Amino acid sequence: MKNKNLILFLFLLILSVIVFIMPLLFKGESITPKSQMAKFISSERYINADELADKLINKDPSIVLVDLRSATEFKQYHIPSAINIPFDSLLIDKNMEFFNQDKISIVLYSNDNLLADQAWFLVNSLGYQNLIVLKNGLKGFYNTILNPTMPLENSNQVDFDQYNFRKAAGIFFGVPYNTFPEKEAVKIAEKPILKKVEPVKKVKIEIEEGGC
Repeated sequence: MKNKNLILFLFLLILSVIVFIMPLLFKGESITPKSQMAKFISSERYINADELADKLINKDPSIVLVDLRSATEFKQYHIPSAINIPFDSLLIDKNMEFFNQDKISIVLYSNDNLLADQAWFLVNSLGYQNLIVLKNGLKGFYNTILNPTMPLENSNQVDFDQYNFRKAAGIFFGVPYNTFPEKEAVKIAEKPILKKVEPVKKVKIEIEEGGC
């Protein structure tokens, strides 16, 4: 929690500095503090989990995923096809060259929106465009695509279609789904306890010889 508060403080500090310095750096340019903030609060700079999953499944060449988490977190799990540029090394020259794209949209994501929003603002303020943030980050992607909630029985067909798409997408991203119901355990009847039956001794009947 302390680390998040520190990151948020640094972000606000950088934001304040940029707001004051940008008019001097970009005098006569289209980038201004007002236009920058308008973009920052716009919902158009976000892509949701369903939209991203659809683009990745269809191998849309117009997007590239950038995972801003640490190398350790990236190694543990990341969205397929993503490349790792940790937030701490975002402003290194070789990484900044990667953002110099014209026709490709770069989708930034972290665990939630915090680091991705900061990265978007910093990179966009330097004049790089075509930046998008994955809404709700990796956690949102997991809850939506990899662990979808099944609709209620009285839900409409749209909800069921969306759920089926998410299940199929989950399989695409490596989540195994058991499409068959689990077999019920077969109950083995207990063997009846057989009582030991003592044989009945036959009584030999002797017939006397002779007659009347």
